[in-house]
Amino acid sequence: MPVITTAEALDEFVTRALECDAVGVDTEFFWERTFAPILGLIQVSLGPDDCYLIDPLALKDLTRFGDLLADKGTVKILHDAQQDLAILQRSCGQEPRNIFDTRLAAGFAGLASTLSLTNLLNELLGVDLEKGEQRSNWLARPLRDSQCVYASADVAHLHQAREILLERIGDNAAWLNEELATLDTPGLYAVETPEAYFKRMRKGRSIPARARAILRECVLWRETEAAHRDRPRSHVLSDDILVAIARAEPKESADLRVVKGFSERAVQRYGRHLLGLVESAVATDPATWPVPDPQAKDYDLLQERTKLALAAIKPRAEEVRVDSALMGARAAIQKVILMGESADPAD
Repeated sequence: MPVITTAEALDEFVTRALECDAVGVDTEFFWERTFAPILGLIQVSLGPDDCYLIDPLALKDLTRFGDLLADKGTVKILHDAQQDLAILQRSCGQEPRNIFDTRLAAGFAGLASTLSLTNLLNELLGVDLEKGEQRSNWLARPLRDSQCVYASADVAHLHQAREILLERIGDNAAWLNEELATLDTPGLYAVETPEAYFKRMRKGRSIPARARAILRECVLWRETEAAHRDRPRSHVLSDDILVAIARAEPKESADLRVVKGFSERAVQRYGRHLLGLVESAVATDPATWPVPDPQAKDYDLLQERTKLALAAIKPRAEEVRVDSALMGARAAIQKVILMGESADPAD
């Protein structure tokens, strides 16, 4: 399979790709010692078994590939698309458009919407993907032949999978199109802000508002520090440690030293700054403190009610051959349950 390593070859390839109705896309990345994943390879198929590899390490500038990514006239077929598209947008600088996610499509074709690509291709085509290079270092060069074969296989069958899924989906096509349209949402693949990370954190959701104010300041600092140093979050301070600091509300270094998991080295490196963050957080207007997440309260009861709601949906989902996880998303169901609990009985 051809490997594209020059700007001229990339331009020629994208020109060809833009003439296609659909292209298959996948990525290989490396994410062990950095804050964000590093793109190691882009795989694109223009048709069944017509595969190309794009080397982002050789090219540096992927703006031209972004033209394909953002083109509204060419369908981009991916499996479980969001992480790949977030990495590609960050690398190419353009927002993806016209996405067909085979994982989502499977959920409207009488299959589970959680199937891996390996299991989906086996179900639809009887194809068994090799897994020998799953843990490869995709930043090492030159690429081995086995890596190229493995990477190409991930896109070689995407066109056929899409065709079969569309045939099976039939009357559910409108529902699928509605779901796929959400993948074109502007800003969906943007780099996550520190504030956004704090809001989606599962740890510390139920702690009191005063402690959550401390946690927010600590998280915002940690996100900025980790991004600046280009290190994983846990290599700075883990979520668990930040929650423990927020609960303890330390006032001096000795208080930090008894926080579980907080090393002496971390005390020396970050202690003074963290104590300043704690002090400034509690000094702010309590009206601005983030309140505990209502979903974190009575968690077990919420989960049980959610389970019952999903079970109630399942017969109808089976009748129309749609995965119940798509018909009633867990988050949406929980939101309805919480709205019901907060409603005034007199209304």
